[in-house]
Amino acid sequence: MTDAGRPGGRETTRARILATALRLFGEAGFEATTMRQIADACRVTERTVYRYFPFKDDLVLAEVRGLIPLLRDLTAGRPAAESPFTAVWRALRTLKDEHPHVMGLLVRDMGERLLDKSSPGMQRMVEEFCDGVAQGLAGRLDGRMTPTVRVLGEPGATVSRPDPAFRARVLASTAVSPMLAALKACVELPVEQRTEQRVNALLDEAYTALADG
Repeated sequence: MTDAGRPGGRETTRARILATALRLFGEAGFEATTMRQIADACRVTERTVYRYFPFKDDLVLAEVRGLIPLLRDLTAGRPAAESPFTAVWRALRTLKDEHPHVMGLLVRDMGERLLDKSSPGMQRMVEEFCDGVAQGLAGRLDGRMTPTVRVLGEPGATVSRPDPAFRARVLASTAVSPMLAALKACVELPVEQRTEQRVNALLDEAYTALADG
């Protein structure tokens, strides 16, 4: 009986294909690795690989989506004294340090695709990433918000503070922007210069610029 025919077999097969693909991407690069090679290494048919992952990009996106709950929890768990942007910045650094193979693959091989606004799949992933950050920030905002907020450009004027979930979403959209800016700057470099040290420096510079206003 194949994995797919056993209880839980479909998830086992999917996980095996994903793990194998990430290993091959790390060894040979995303572009150089074919779906046939992934299938052969998993000892399944190429059709089976396509059944679980219709496009090669889906293999990377699936792994990134698996990290979103971790980013949410890392953001929520940052010290309360940190600003929302600092919390996201440091959560991203921790995520990258704990999962260098995935983040490295994104920067080295997938950065151009991630920034491609014509790709619905990539844009959905960015939105999901932002949603994860918003969920992490929402937990930090609970109990820390005053009933009113000042109106920009109108001294002394206040309005009711927006719903915490909406506020978290606004902050998340802003907090993810430096990451995308750093990614854009990184993918403009030659591949051999897209090192971990360079990525860290770009992230630090981007989030420092945001903090400095």
